[in-house]
Amino acid sequence: MDNEIEDLKNSLKVCPMEFQYQYDLPHPSLIRLFEQMMRKEKFYKIMLAEKKIPYFIDRVMDILEAYAKSGIAYLANDGVKFNTPIEIRIPYITNAYLGVMIWWLKSDMPYTPTYMAKQLTIISTVGSFEKNPFLQKEANTSQTIS
Repeated sequence: MDNEIEDLKNSLKVCPMEFQYQYDLPHPSLIRLFEQMMRKEKFYKIMLAEKKIPYFIDRVMDILEAYAKSGIAYLANDGVKFNTPIEIRIPYITNAYLGVMIWWLKSDMPYTPTYMAKQLTIISTVGSFEKNPFLQKEANTSQTIS
């Protein structure tokens, strides 16, 4: 179990040269995460989706939390501003990623690791809207006021 945790942790290591501000490109670290889970499908399915081993889930949550924190720190160092408090943002990302991973495993991995990584990248950066109706409405309101 500890070896798998270490492998999962290593799959999420972000190399600065990999990072690009392109929401429509899957982040390589997320691709590696899903590839790691796919290689050990049976193990991850049992530990996360079927038996839900608390020790293992807690360790995966720790890894995802560290990943979220490092990503946010990386963005903050580049001057990116956030509109939500970090104490809300971190658990949101951590739990969302874990939930998606569990769904993917329970559903017999219907999408490729690259596709899954791309979806998480999109949701994490610009959200799941094709055209954000809230921003659309705001733009329409400011046009009306002008």
